[in-house]
Amino acid sequence: MTEPMNRAQRRALDRAEGARRRRLKKGIAAVGAVAALGAGAAMAPAGHAFAETSTSAIAGLGDLDPNAILGMLDDPMVSQFVEMCRTGALATGPDSSKSTEFDPAAPPQAIADCKGSNGTGVALVLPETLEVGQAAENMVLDLGDDINLLVVKYRMGERNLLEILGGVTLGSDLVKGAASALGMPRVDPGAFDKYKTYAEIQRDAALPVNRAAKDGCLQNDGSIKNTVLGGCLFVGGTKVTKGEDLNLEKRTEALKLAEYLTNHKYDYTQPQDLPAPVKPIGSSTIVGDGINVALSMRGGTALAQTANALAVALAGADHGRTSTAQSQLGLASAVNMDTSDIKFTWFGQELDFTQLRNAGLLDSSLAGEAGADAAGMLDLVDGINGNLPGLKEVACFGFKTRATAEGLGSCTNALGTFDYYKDLRPVTDGGHRQEQWGLTDVTSLLFGNDALLKQMAPLLSGDGDLGSMMDTPFVADMLKALMSGEDRIKFAKDFVRFTKDVQTVYAKEPVFEADGVTPKLDADGKQVMRVKTAPRMVGVYEWVNEEYQAPVVDENGAPVIDEETGEQKTETKTRSVKKPKLGPDGKQLMEQATDESGAPILDPVVERTVTAHWLTSDYGLRNPITVEWLGHQIVFFPPVEVNGSTRPNLIGLPQITRITQGAHAGLLPKISLVQVDNPFGLGTLSLDNPFDPIGTLRNYLNAVTVGDDVKFAKNLIDGLTAKQTGPTGPGSPAEPTQDDDTATLAAVTTSAPERALDDAVVGEPSTNLPPMIVNPAPEPAPIEIVEPAPSQETPTQETPSEEPATETPASETPASDQPAPETSATEPEPALAG
Repeated sequence: MTEPMNRAQRRALDRAEGARRRRLKKGIAAVGAVAALGAGAAMAPAGHAFAETSTSAIAGLGDLDPNAILGMLDDPMVSQFVEMCRTGALATGPDSSKSTEFDPAAPPQAIADCKGSNGTGVALVLPETLEVGQAAENMVLDLGDDINLLVVKYRMGERNLLEILGGVTLGSDLVKGAASALGMPRVDPGAFDKYKTYAEIQRDAALPVNRAAKDGCLQNDGSIKNTVLGGCLFVGGTKVTKGEDLNLEKRTEALKLAEYLTNHKYDYTQPQDLPAPVKPIGSSTIVGDGINVALSMRGGTALAQTANALAVALAGADHGRTSTAQSQLGLASAVNMDTSDIKFTWFGQELDFTQLRNAGLLDSSLAGEAGADAAGMLDLVDGINGNLPGLKEVACFGFKTRATAEGLGSCTNALGTFDYYKDLRPVTDGGHRQEQWGLTDVTSLLFGNDALLKQMAPLLSGDGDLGSMMDTPFVADMLKALMSGEDRIKFAKDFVRFTKDVQTVYAKEPVFEADGVTPKLDADGKQVMRVKTAPRMVGVYEWVNEEYQAPVVDENGAPVIDEETGEQKTETKTRSVKKPKLGPDGKQLMEQATDESGAPILDPVVERTVTAHWLTSDYGLRNPITVEWLGHQIVFFPPVEVNGSTRPNLIGLPQITRITQGAHAGLLPKISLVQVDNPFGLGTLSLDNPFDPIGTLRNYLNAVTVGDDVKFAKNLIDGLTAKQTGPTGPGSPAEPTQDDDTATLAAVTTSAPERALDDAVVGEPSTNLPPMIVNPAPEPAPIEIVEPAPSQETPTQETPSEEPATETPASETPASDQPAPETSATEPEPALAG
């Protein structure tokens, strides 16, 4: 009976004897682990938030928890970087719906305005950089109990990341050596108290050079006392010599900490002005009853406005530009943001985790699994730092939608049928800009295997989730379009689309060596060419004094009336007016334009513009018709690219080329496969075998989906209506059973397995149905159009032609002198829309 007690006593004795050593090890282990994890942990919320928008994370969007995202937005680690307000279902945190307070005396640089939003939305202003040093100030971790090291007691407890990294980078090498001898990370807990805030490090890094006036002992108040017996033992302080920089030690410590997580090196002997954390600048406003999202950064102005609960508006602006998205019923998107420029910084410098990784903290046994997690977080930050995709998209679809992203494009759409788009991107050498008028097929939302409603059926019925929606072809194409300035989101197919495409080509001139005679050659031996430029000329104005008749008023501001004429008296006055300065020939004088610094402004010279006219459709011929015969290839209806899709140009002239491979394969012509797509679910006719008309007809009938489309629509509507209303009494129709629903769904999806495409998504009715899908939409309220400021862009010359493509020489006219298409932020309604 005593043996267990003796074992317990021995265990208790072992615990008592090892308590101090374990406390010491635990304390320094905590410091090491936190130092290893700190940088990643401080960036974790923001890192995850931005990583989810990166290209590599698109595939995992379906696994996101909306509640986790909302919690992340409320996290102070994220909210400290941005200006934000949210409404509706997104307004989960305290004061999350509160707009930015505006003080006319001191206007804020970042404005998030949600006061006009009655629906669900977010207004967000982003910074250009995310300063981890700022986040580190608020990253507090508990290091546990105090520890004794080299007979000195060190306070542990709650410390922020700046304090902890101070113990890693600063402090005594003796204490760090003692910790290392115990098999622990090199940390001096005594250096925890060096710095607690970002501002303290800024302050000491900027300390001026202060030379000691004499030899002596430097006191804490900055005074110097004389030494006693050649030392400072009796008077205290630190011994200094005449001419020594009294601020060098503090400045050095601050700069060592500021360069720890970067690859930058500072000159400790000179004061350094560390930058303040970058603040968000911009204005984001959401208005209306629908779903609104407004994003801005770097002085951009974004307005997302809806007039109906079934409307969606997305606006994003950057670089001082303006984006507006307005939707009465449907979706409008106007986003032009270079979010790829967003980076993580440490005291203004780009992050570099080399020193942190080389310290061995992440791989140490003390860090354990936490070290592996930290290494993964550092890899995540490295992967997204500066690699976030830009957001570039202008799209409209619905009852009445319009959107304009300055510097990108504008669009309008009426009744989901009449579509207009205009390219507002700056002119570039060899670049194309388009203007389009389209007649879209709203029935393609339902008819056809790839119909949008079929892809979204599980989500509409309540049976699907975000993950299933992310796997649909439409969402994949939408995400691609959001990150491309060339593609546009395609909601419905085109009956017909007319496109005017203008390509601009700049004039080139040869480059010579320094002697001005020898041509400069590239690596391939070809002469180097550069874009030819010409001075930008502007009119000269002058201020002149002119006389005018000003009305006379009394001291109360009332007009003085002439008693004889009964009219108000006037008097002659002089004013300065700005008028064009004329030359001897009576024409306005011109001069070289200059920028703010006085440097001359040069514009590229336009050599020519090529204007082409295209007529395309998502119906009719799917591909151009190609005929190969007797060594030549003829392409009828040559392909063109419109909004990221390649379609035959129905008014394009045939293209004839000479071929060599297989040119004499036979005397009979070789004709490519002819496929004709039809609207309204009438399938695709493939003329692949002219000698088998019965097989061709059979294959065509198998491709017709109109019957299944009608059944699917009825099944979806009946299911939604039945689950919304439910049985109301004995005489009410019985609620469909699961077997009935399954049988109906099977009839829709399996009646023609030969022609069912892999990307057709059909869901079955659910008991949880969104009310807004069943109830008829209210009459759209008139939308108050908020007009943005007109945009400015580099002008170009367009030479329309009656031919499908024409080439117009510009006589080497500067680009600034070319007439440009209207680029006002407010576009007229398209002619098709009435």
